[in-house]
Amino acid sequence: MSQAENNKLIAEFMGVVFHDDENQYYDNNGLYIGEELHYHTSWDWLMPVVEKIESLDYDFQIGGGIGVARIVDVSLNRTEVMREIEVSYPTKLEATYNAVVEFIKELDKEEERDTYWYEVAVSYTNDEGTETIERKPSLNEAIDYAQKCELLHDDGVDFVFVDKWFCDSKGEVVKDDKFKSLIINNK
Repeated sequence: MSQAENNKLIAEFMGVVFHDDENQYYDNNGLYIGEELHYHTSWDWLMPVVEKIESLDYDFQIGGGIGVARIVDVSLNRTEVMREIEVSYPTKLEATYNAVVEFIKELDKEEERDTYWYEVAVSYTNDEGTETIERKPSLNEAIDYAQKCELLHDDGVDFVFVDKWFCDSKGEVVKDDKFKSLIINNK
């Protein structure tokens, strides 16, 4: 992909909209941001992208004295790295920019391939077993819901956890056995 295409990829990830009739870009709040995209030349443009990636439970590391950038999936209590991108370029800005581009490309491939969702489930001490109480499209929403759930205050609740499920490219529903996040442990 060309630099212009990579900038458009980042812009789309950030919710930036291009108006053909005006030949201008607007951010996701409808504010004018210019006629050109400067993710590849400006930390002011690139750092909000890094912050958005970090808000998705990724750790974004920009190397010391050389141009190295690394993105690692650090969501919840995972002990293994689920996704890692590491790039080296002459400058930190170039490395960060290229790591962002690779991350978004991988994310796009994943979204095309699979549809994910997270289920908040409750395990009871009595014989009711485990019950799924809510399905959320993002991990952060599932965690927020689990933590705010009134069921957490019920004496019969042992555990509240979040499971990751997805529908693969064949349309089959599959549980991600590597992913289980304990939110509340009342035992």
